[in-house]
Amino acid sequence: MPALPILREPLVHFLALGALLFIIYGFLGGDEERQNEIIVSEGTVDHLIELWIRTRQRPPTRQELRGIIDDYVIEEILYREGKALGLDQDDTIIRRRLRQKMEFLADDVADLKEPAEEELQAFLDENPDRFRVDSRLTFEHIFFNVDRRGETSLDDAVSTRDRLVAGYDGDPRELGDGIPLPFKLEASSTREIASMFGLDFAQGVVELPIGEWAGPVQSGYGLHIVRISEYVPGRAPELTEVREFVVREWSAQRRVEVKNQFYDSFKERYKITIETSADVEERLSGSETGPEPDVEADAGEADAG
Repeated sequence: MPALPILREPLVHFLALGALLFIIYGFLGGDEERQNEIIVSEGTVDHLIELWIRTRQRPPTRQELRGIIDDYVIEEILYREGKALGLDQDDTIIRRRLRQKMEFLADDVADLKEPAEEELQAFLDENPDRFRVDSRLTFEHIFFNVDRRGETSLDDAVSTRDRLVAGYDGDPRELGDGIPLPFKLEASSTREIASMFGLDFAQGVVELPIGEWAGPVQSGYGLHIVRISEYVPGRAPELTEVREFVVREWSAQRRVEVKNQFYDSFKERYKITIETSADVEERLSGSETGPEPDVEADAGEADAG
């Protein structure tokens, strides 16, 4: 009999894990003798040795291993005693660390589910711009330095273009100015072109005719006349082409969704009271421009649950 759909939800796994930990904690908490017992298991020793090797790039000696274990025991004792004294309360660093560990746990729960091909295809269809294959161009260009040529730059570029179209048989590179970019670019994506010449140039060059000198086109450097020899338009890819990328993006989005589910489920268990000053209360009441926050304020207090 197939499992109920709800049993496959990561939130159910997380809550079940939390309940198990709560039971274990309650069991241990009721046994004073067990609370005062520190067991350094074989797995813990192996972990300590592994951490040492990662840092020192060699196994510890017998004496060093004894020191590692002694340090672990001291840390555990001080942790328990500090917690018993309430030193973990209202400590920002500890709060952040516990939050981080909870988020790591949420990530682990999110990673329990492997995406089906149908889910990946749906994710690809819903987010086409994330995975779109860029247009690619092969082209030559001649540069005209606006700073050096001044007001004649545009006329120089246009006359040079007309000269080339008419059948100039010399080296086209001799007709322009020097620039620290290649004269010819092979199968370059529009993204790569934009990174070299600027976004305006990348957007303008794809509109030029193929096979003839055209322009001029403005870049971050100056003016260019361009001859495109090959243009491959952008397209939406097949899942097989970008599957690894889609899986990575799907997993990242799923982690965010699972964390939000955790936060919402935990938040329902608390009554949240926000104590405010008169100035903050005025802002929370929605008197300023913008959407009104979903917070009720009353006599210096706002309750949100």
